[in-house]
Amino acid sequence: TGLRADTEYQLLRIAQEAISNAARHADARTIELRLATQRGKTVLTIADDGAGFDQANGEASASDQFGLVGMRERAKQIGAQFHCRSQPGQGTMIEIVLPAK
Repeated sequence: TGLRADTEYQLLRIAQEAISNAARHADARTIELRLATQRGKTVLTIADDGAGFDQANGEASASDQFGLVGMRERAKQIGAQFHCRSQPGQGTMIEIVLPAK
């Protein structure tokens, strides 16, 4: 992939957490993972069709919130942006954008 080993490790751990959350808490039937290089950026996307949650009201469960905080911190450690989009009944999408170095 051309990424440093520590960066690959953090991306792996983020993907594991997102998949685990979708399987355990969201009742997702489908989970899609994509790792791509786009315009010089590495983008990791994990999307599910599960229950989702209301981000505006912070309605994710306590364990989901903890998982999101951990993913956000891992992204920060490697200089990546963390994005989470979710709505009740519409699933959740986690996107990690790592700029080219």
